Amino acid sequence: VCKCSKTSHTGRRRALRVGVLFSGGPATGGHSVVAGLFDALQQWNLKSELIGFLDGPGGLMHDSVKELRREEIDSVRNTGGFFLLGTGRLKIESEKEIAKVADVVRARQLDGLVCIGGDDSNEVKRHEKIYMVAAIDSIKYT
Repeated sequence: VCKCSKTSHTGRRRALRVGVLFSGGPATGGHSVVAGLFDALQQWNLKSELIGFLDGPGGLMHDSVKELRREEIDSVRNTGGFFLLGTGRLKIESEKEIAKVADVVRARQLDGLVCIGGDDSNEVKRHEKIYMVAAIDSIKYT
């Protein structure tokens, strides 16, 4: 759920800050999902930001990030894998871990968080303290 209003008091769509991370093993559609998310944020408001968490859930826990820019997105557009941000298999399960992630999300002032990975690699999506826009499961293609 994205906890944001569509428009600011001026009637314009306000810029959003959204975090994204890969989780689990690499999949062919990973970079396409990030590129689509970036494009959608830019269509929403050109000042919107996409913040990538490095090395999966571990990067989220330790606030290891990079801001994703158009040039970097374009360099991986329509390519497979998760190498843009790296990935990891850390499971965020304990209350202490959830609280740490919630602190990172608040400190980064994120409007949403997108976790891209398999169905068992996104444990963070099950915790109501984290406002996740989406958890993309099973993006592997056959």
